[in-house]
Amino acid sequence: MPNVRRAVLSPLLLLLLAGFLGGSPLAAINYLGDRGGNCFTLTAGGTHILTMTNGTTVGSTLLVIGMVSGGAAATGTPVQDSRANSWVLAHTYTSTNGERLFIYESQIAPGKNHFAGDTVTLSFSGGTGQKSCAILSNWSGLVAPSSVDRMNGASGNSAAPTVATNGSTTQSNEVLIASFGFVAPTGGFTYAFPFNPLTGVCDAPHCMFPGYYLLPAAGSYAATPTTVNVTNWGGLLVTLKGDNTIFSDGFANG
Repeated sequence: MPNVRRAVLSPLLLLLLAGFLGGSPLAAINYLGDRGGNCFTLTAGGTHILTMTNGTTVGSTLLVIGMVSGGAAATGTPVQDSRANSWVLAHTYTSTNGERLFIYESQIAPGKNHFAGDTVTLSFSGGTGQKSCAILSNWSGLVAPSSVDRMNGASGNSAAPTVATNGSTTQSNEVLIASFGFVAPTGGFTYAFPFNPLTGVCDAPHCMFPGYYLLPAAGSYAATPTTVNVTNWGGLLVTLKGDNTIFSDGFANG
């Protein structure tokens, strides 16, 4: 029998062929992994320091997804990192259970990429004794300085937390980031397909469970996880826009 070998095209050649054949732009949003997180009881000074478990690359986006007890307010510089990147607020929402949920984002500037052991500091005023829970999540393919399209928040007392976008997304290339906070035992928390869980953090009964969904098309969406126990919950979501400045020939715009 003859020895038949399959020809394998390189990813770059496939990208170029897609452009020549009129393929759609390739500017995928990619989840690069979480970079650390925990819960912390704030002391005098009101700072919560997150130590990074892995680094970031220039041009990627680092998210802080967090929640804090209602007695702790954000300061004028709520997020700073040891590489001096710039941070912007994506969205914040205070739930009826007293927790304030928030997401901040930063696109990593040239020469300011992180390494394992670097830190991100959250600053709060009036926070002594309050509980802060947060994670760091790293992404590529998002626009800057702010990639937010849709946002919303909701509260309730049920075993089916739900928060929906405030209208249709404006493009197909987006990711939905959701986060749910609790101050009483849930008995268990589950994101249903097509959502994927990010790293949850707890200092019982304070718990925060973030997750994401890479949206397949423009439209209206909702995050609808479930808990075992009926309990008070707060939920926040944002949709973040992908960078569509890649031409169909596979080359970046500019």
